[in-house]
Amino acid sequence: MEEADGIQDLDYGFPTWFSIEGSQYDPWKKDGYAWEFNPGTTPSTDASWGGYTGVSIEVLDASANSMRFVYSLQNSVPGWPVQMGRGKFGPVLWNSPQGEYIVAVQGNGQALALLPDGSQAVPMGLNTTAPPVICEIDGTEYLVVCQEAGDVHLRLPDWSEAPGWPVDVGSPVLQAIASESMNSIFLLLENNDFYRIGLDGQVHSPSPVSFALPLAGDASFPMKSSPGLSL
Repeated sequence: MEEADGIQDLDYGFPTWFSIEGSQYDPWKKDGYAWEFNPGTTPSTDASWGGYTGVSIEVLDASANSMRFVYSLQNSVPGWPVQMGRGKFGPVLWNSPQGEYIVAVQGNGQALALLPDGSQAVPMGLNTTAPPVICEIDGTEYLVVCQEAGDVHLRLPDWSEAPGWPVDVGSPVLQAIASESMNSIFLLLENNDFYRIGLDGQVHSPSPVSFALPLAGDASFPMKSSPGLSL
């Protein structure tokens, strides 16, 4: 039960407590303590666990037998949407050691890591050629950034790299897949080469595997219990 003064006394305590009777400051009314109940008030309309609901209620009348109110619902979280121009790839969720981010790539190829409230966009790389991928190494999540010159980075938000990275594969990467079970990152290149690179940045033999015909579609693992790769 929510009360206008934010003091939880109507549904908390023992029956012998005087406070359980509440007070004149509990009801929402135009001539009372408060008449608006929304995400920005105290108490707010956020869920009990802190989640945003977007619910807003404004009481229009003073205390009476019949009272009017306005109910509205804002479907977007405060700070969103974020204007990025034409989107290219993403979004993906990134739980980095330096905070949580939502990563997306703009139409111009710039990768951006956005804070959950949309208040800050951290540039993560230019001329990105493949969708962003998250790779976990020893409990740390890195962002896989593939750039036009063939450079592949495993970055944190401060642009520090995982040991052994970046790696130059010589051609733009079209798709990257991170496999924790195989301790590898698989790269599908524009020139039809296919790489397997260990999480330490070392290229696995016999990589790269080259294909005579252009590759079409996405690479994927068909079965989690039996690691393999389908092209």
